[in-house]
Amino acid sequence: MLLVVMIISAFSPIGDVEVQWESYDPTDGVTADMLLGVPISSDANFEIETGVLPEGDYLYDLTWSADGQTVLVANYMTNNISIINPSTGEIVSDLSTNGFRPGAVATSVNYIVVTFPMDNLVGIYTETGTFLATVTTGEQPWRVEFSPDGETAYIGCDISDCCTVIDVSSQTVINTIENFPFWLQSFGWGSENPRNYLVFSEYILTNDGQYLVTANGIDAVLFFNTISGNIDHTIDIIDAGSVSLSGDGNRLVVMSGSYSSALTVYQIDLSSFSIAESVVITGSNPGTAKGIAVNQDGSKAFISTSGNTSTLINFNNQGFKQFSSTYSAFWTGANYDHTLAISGQYRFSVIDFASETMVAQNQGHTQYIGETSPVANEAVGVDPMRHEAVHYYSFTNSSVSYQGDILSGSAVEGDAPRRVAISPDGNWAVVSNTLSGNATVINMNSLTSVAVLDIGNRVQNVKFTPNSRYAVVCGFESGSVKIIDMQSVSVVATVATGSRAGVVDINSDGTMACIGNISSNTVSFVELDGPSSFEVAEKSCGTIGISWVGYGIQSGLAISPDGTVCLVCDSFNDNIKIFSMSDYSLLATVAVGDFPLQVEFNNDGSRAMVTCYSDDSVYLLEVDGASSSVLGNWPAGDGPARIAYDQVGERFGVAAIFSKEIRLYDAGSGSFLGAETYTEAVLQPGFTAEGDVLALTTGSATTPARL
Repeated sequence: MLLVVMIISAFSPIGDVEVQWESYDPTDGVTADMLLGVPISSDANFEIETGVLPEGDYLYDLTWSADGQTVLVANYMTNNISIINPSTGEIVSDLSTNGFRPGAVATSVNYIVVTFPMDNLVGIYTETGTFLATVTTGEQPWRVEFSPDGETAYIGCDISDCCTVIDVSSQTVINTIENFPFWLQSFGWGSENPRNYLVFSEYILTNDGQYLVTANGIDAVLFFNTISGNIDHTIDIIDAGSVSLSGDGNRLVVMSGSYSSALTVYQIDLSSFSIAESVVITGSNPGTAKGIAVNQDGSKAFISTSGNTSTLINFNNQGFKQFSSTYSAFWTGANYDHTLAISGQYRFSVIDFASETMVAQNQGHTQYIGETSPVANEAVGVDPMRHEAVHYYSFTNSSVSYQGDILSGSAVEGDAPRRVAISPDGNWAVVSNTLSGNATVINMNSLTSVAVLDIGNRVQNVKFTPNSRYAVVCGFESGSVKIIDMQSVSVVATVATGSRAGVVDINSDGTMACIGNISSNTVSFVELDGPSSFEVAEKSCGTIGISWVGYGIQSGLAISPDGTVCLVCDSFNDNIKIFSMSDYSLLATVAVGDFPLQVEFNNDGSRAMVTCYSDDSVYLLEVDGASSSVLGNWPAGDGPARIAYDQVGERFGVAAIFSKEIRLYDAGSGSFLGAETYTEAVLQPGFTAEGDVLALTTGSATTPARL
């Protein structure tokens, strides 16, 4: 799969990962394949697993078993389902999805059903995980709901706008409900890697199993007869988008509203199929989550609202109460007896329906997808963009306890590879895995992973010493760099640096490394001596940070070829800082264009070119210690980010991301020489040993990312 969305405007001076989301209604016509792309074959000659199998990679959905004893997690990237016992933190088993990428997972007393959206199939298993069959559905199945008796599965299919009805005991399709409103409601994506989460519209079964109920997202709530597939009842509600049942099943709650209409919550009497009450939430729009938590008799409901709030609605008195301390919920749910509502977010909050108060809260573990247990006061949640584990909570009407996180898959994983460096002798590669906090060492001769080494949370850039003996890896959250000895394939030193070590360069004789520390706005000078490596100085360097274009490019630094100076992009102040490598003093501050992002030297170090991302320009510097100056600046296309130097042709290559080109500039004069253009956005430029241009491009719905 390919994610074609890139964050293009966000900057962070401290390096915090940003997550953005968009809401959609049926008239937008946005489908998952437009955002993710479609499965396409790879032109790669070889693929190397960076972790330890079986992994549970890219957690895309989760659910509790019917008895509440286990949690099932759909692992999108590794094509499996992890069955986890949350009380012990152990994986009971891993179910293979036979090579299909799972989208959603649902359970009944006797069955497990998994959707395979891009293959138009569902997989059916027994409750213990024995595979029974795959069944063809409508196009792109993304949701499963079981009948009350657990013997019939209703599969929502996005592209074909139908509901495929399956008898799970016989694994056969027994009906297809056409013109069934089912659509992508929201799409969230992270800034540090191309992962995302999808939220589709909800539909529910009435307690007697007679009706399949859904809002059409435009102007009505529809009641489909589960036998005939016909619409037996319609309730007119403008912008009706979400539905949920009361605990007793006698009331339906509907949330209506968009950014162009008033947010209104309706209570529907299911005995008369009529609106009983409605409450307008003044001053608010729908929040991130679209789900509705409802109490036992349907007199109260809890929803996510805009402006970093969540809202409890009381239909009896036509009132509502907003909570700012919860922030805007990323997911909502009611506990097993519908006395409590859960607001899932970085702040996991418990709301008491009776007292209309927040009775407990736990902070520190973001989750965008979550679910409460069907039998106990427990809940689980996941953040697909930033963690490969399930967060597990227990709670009461007065307290909440975070029970820990449980990895979905092997404890040693290589998740979300971020940067790769190949040793100068060509024998080794080191890959930084940002989600699993480790680095994979690959033997390039055998093309095998030989070690996965712990680095720390959000591992970032990596670079080899010129003699290929050592690799220096940035541990972002640990505020340190790890020194890997390639002879022993082990970490032989941890060198403390400033806060959030992100970028690294090494001088030509391999004796010194410079580290850009994003959060502390410093550059660390580290003497490299294997196990005896240490920081010799740390200097302020202005305000450095991250542009979240292309999943994150940090303020660059570069050591001159002769090892005399280090240039640092003071991005937020539009300067280049020039430091002496002999006494680590600041020699000069040179003003350049808006948001200098990356810098590269020419062969002899007399010239350096800087990409200025925000004003679409490049600056050429004459580098002469304290006398360094700007020689000129030139247009650089749309989104100049990374830069490379051609040793053969003595020219700089600049990747203009959004104008889809690599622009070439003369290293001596800075004059523009021409451009190589591409069909997709260009993330990184490069040159072969012969001086030919290389380009790393993004992918699209039909074209893979390519080098």
